[in-house]
Amino acid sequence: MHALLGRITDLTERFTRLQMERIGPALARPGHIMLSAAGATGFSISDDNIVMVGPELYETVAVPYNNRLSAAFGGLAVHSCGNYERQLPALLKTEGLAYVDGAFTREGDPNPNTEFELFRDSLKGTGVVLQARMGSDWQATLKRLYHPELRLVAVVPGVGVAGQAREEVFSRALGECV
Repeated sequence: MHALLGRITDLTERFTRLQMERIGPALARPGHIMLSAAGATGFSISDDNIVMVGPELYETVAVPYNNRLSAAFGGLAVHSCGNYERQLPALLKTEGLAYVDGAFTREGDPNPNTEFELFRDSLKGTGVVLQARMGSDWQATLKRLYHPELRLVAVVPGVGVAGQAREEVFSRALGECV
């Protein structure tokens, strides 16, 4: 298994470097589903298998290869569908972990993360950004996730207000959290 995962990691790194060369100065990182910018560092992976294995197996089988990708690209951003909260301790052992992304509503995932405070308390003060995909109950989700030491990106689709009005609604909800 480690031989196969090592090969997959090698191929991923080689392919990604070729892709990065071809994209050139237009490259925005970390990529995929994460907030990305030209000149940023890191590499984004979708690790949906995280929900299929236990924490001990994830730590011994996935984290070492994620560490290699993180070292190769200056950090790692990890997305997963499904509820992966039991994996947070193992996931946080990823060297250079910069972002985690997850769903916090059934509107975004049939099996969302439900222990909001576990995410908040595990990630606050670490510098790791939590990108939380929320739904129509985003204000309640935001209240449960918010902490001044948590780097939080709230993805709020379909709020139903546009432009400045949407920003005011979000700012008012955030103000109620603090």
